[in-house]
Amino acid sequence: MELNEAVRRIVGQHWLLIILVAFVQFEVVAVLHSFDSPSYTASGRVVLDTPDPKSGPESAAIADTAKAIVTSPSEVAHTLRQVGASGLDPVDFAKKNVQVRALGSSGVLELSVTAPSPRSAAAITNALANRLIATRLKLTRGEVQETLAGLDRRIDRINRKISRLDIEADGLVVAAAGSTEPERVNALRGQRDEARRARDFLAQERAVRESERVSLISTLAVRPQPSIISAARPPVHADPSGQLADLVLAGLLGLVLGVGLAGLKETLRPTLVGAEAVASELDAPLLGTVRGRTAAAASSDERSRIAGRLRMSAEQARVRSVTLVATGDDATLEPLSRALSESLVGPPPEVDDSLAGDGEAARVASGPRPSTVAVREPRATAAVPIRVFGTDDHGVHNGGATGLVVVAPNLLKRGQLAETKQLLRISPAPLLGVIACEQPRAGKGLLRRFDMPFGRRNGSS
Repeated sequence: MELNEAVRRIVGQHWLLIILVAFVQFEVVAVLHSFDSPSYTASGRVVLDTPDPKSGPESAAIADTAKAIVTSPSEVAHTLRQVGASGLDPVDFAKKNVQVRALGSSGVLELSVTAPSPRSAAAITNALANRLIATRLKLTRGEVQETLAGLDRRIDRINRKISRLDIEADGLVVAAAGSTEPERVNALRGQRDEARRARDFLAQERAVRESERVSLISTLAVRPQPSIISAARPPVHADPSGQLADLVLAGLLGLVLGVGLAGLKETLRPTLVGAEAVASELDAPLLGTVRGRTAAAASSDERSRIAGRLRMSAEQARVRSVTLVATGDDATLEPLSRALSESLVGPPPEVDDSLAGDGEAARVASGPRPSTVAVREPRATAAVPIRVFGTDDHGVHNGGATGLVVVAPNLLKRGQLAETKQLLRISPAPLLGVIACEQPRAGKGLLRRFDMPFGRRNGSS
């Protein structure tokens, strides 16, 4: 099947179905978006106490760390209570309304919060930023602060011991100076020297601890300080709802679904679109197309061309009569047969009623009268009657070298040709060709549309 034929069959015949399906999808999305409530997004910029990243993955890792902190249910719940929005679900709010992203490959992070009002969005953003910095400092500097506090306590203990040893040494010196016994003086001096040695050992330990403390303080001084670079402000405009994009997507999906349904319908019940398709289905030449609501309304050129091709086809098949076969049982083809005859030999002669008594005149005046067309045969010129199948008692005259011409609309279902195909199979008469008929799409069924171009229906006045 060619692409043009597929487009004619699917889109041309079922465009209303396609548009209806697309409209339904479009309308469903529009109804769903009608329940949307406005939302506002506030953003602030934060930097953490991390070294400057050297690549995109390092920056993304910093952003992931910050997001893991600010989306923690406990942090979000504390922040919501702080700003007076405790009625919101912390877990759902953190999942849907809190976002953290890195700005390029830098260490600066953008914290965004979506809330029903501009003020609450800005308040929650700034509160979360403060919680992020506090939690980060608690995680990264908690051990250092504890270590510094431990060193301070140990240095204080050493200082107290040194003070006691100094007092003890001074007392021993005073006691030795006031004693007159040499042995006691020597003992007091030995105790004084031991106290001074212990003091010197404690002084060395104090120097080591103070050196460690200075080293930790220097390390903390080198590390960057986390801070809020830009605080969030209440947004002026509401966030876009995405309705336009969803409507466009719904329309495209509806068109795809409509085309699919139309294609499925054409697969189950194929349609023949165009005169060439009908002729190709019957494997017969196309003699022409009658345009207009009636055969008489067709132009003389159209009728002449069809009649000329019919004459050539009859001469080639060497037939002495032509029978028009319609694709419907109740199609009236008498106007078409008369129009074809008039295109070649002019209108049939008028019959005077006064000649009714004459045998030949009575035969001409009575009953359905076959139209005749002069066809030039190889040896002589003869009159070839053009009959309509089923209008007389003789039907198709197989013994009279009859040729069949199928008259069909240029738009019909393939199944509607089944009866005509069966007739062509059982008939020994050759198929001369196909005459297609263009008709309006109005009416119920193809038979009704087919009947309209050629006159009244059978049994109607």
